[in-house]
Amino acid sequence: MEKVKEFEEYIRTVISQLPLEPEEREELREEWRQHLTDRMNDLLQQGYARSEAIEQAIRRFGDADTIRSEWMKARPPLRKLRLIRELAVWIACLAAAFVGPALLIHARYDFVFMAWTFVVLLACGAFYHGCIRRIAAPAIWRVLLPVMYGGFAALLLQHVSLKDAFRQMLQWHPGGDGLFTIPVIHLLWAVLVFGRWSSRTARSTRRLAALKSSFRYWSMILSALLIVNTGVFSLPAEGKVLAVNVFLLYAFLQETIDSAALLRVKNKWKIWLG
Repeated sequence: MEKVKEFEEYIRTVISQLPLEPEEREELREEWRQHLTDRMNDLLQQGYARSEAIEQAIRRFGDADTIRSEWMKARPPLRKLRLIRELAVWIACLAAAFVGPALLIHARYDFVFMAWTFVVLLACGAFYHGCIRRIAAPAIWRVLLPVMYGGFAALLLQHVSLKDAFRQMLQWHPGGDGLFTIPVIHLLWAVLVFGRWSSRTARSTRRLAALKSSFRYWSMILSALLIVNTGVFSLPAEGKVLAVNVFLLYAFLQETIDSAALLRVKNKWKIWLG
């Protein structure tokens, strides 16, 4: 798509003050660029000069302050969307802690599983929202992603040989580690990346979304391993297994759950019930 200098400056002015994450910003920029270009082409076909068509397209699109205000009103508050997603993630993690031990390692239910899960979820939220989400520069994601994966591999190879690690990549069976195994960790990562790439957005937007989610995912995985391996916290074996599994599930769900879709479902349920 042709990039018109005047359109890019106009879009940058509007978007610069909107509370958006990098891939959301790029997606909105792509959408508005398409609208403006289509309007310009329509005006050109009507006989307008190019400079006049560009000026008219921007004028008809709307004043920057008005567009920004209308967009903010139409979009649910960002805090509300994040709260909905956080609630969904917690419910899913608590449900997994309730049934997971029995399904995966045939353990009997113990209230400790649920109580410890609450503690781990608090730690997950602190790491994810307090540290990882605050890193919002794509350039830093590109640099740190291989560092995070390398850290994961280094900690892994302290416990298994490289040959055994490759062997485990090709097979998985329920065991004492729950879902936190080499094949499942990479399978969830593949699902996450595929979900980002299958969205109907520009290639640059999909690439940025996949990079961001991969960085956050592996940052959480490495955080979990550091917590249980450095000895900072004195945890029993069962507590370590539960902690790394909750971190894994929390990271995966945070990057795959669409909070806007959950809000739409919630609103439909309210209409249906009311």
